[in-house]
Amino acid sequence: MEPKRGDSEAVLAWKQRMGSEEGKQIYKERAATSETVNADLRSYRGLSQFTVRGLQKAKCVALWCALAYNLMHFGHA
Repeated sequence: MEPKRGDSEAVLAWKQRMGSEEGKQIYKERAATSETVNADLRSYRGLSQFTVRGLQKAKCVALWCALAYNLMHFGHA
């Protein structure tokens, strides 16, 4: 990835890591695990826009969504 004007040192280091073969492998693993959870929560569990205000309430909604996901996917085990 090419550096852009205004990129911080942290962003440059991240771009360098993600451009390496190890970074590409990590991103591939993430796509198969974390991103499917995010897509499921947005599509089927209603975690696209919070209808509550405040950090504690938003955290509660996110935890309920995570619990619903875990029960649906791992409850049979």
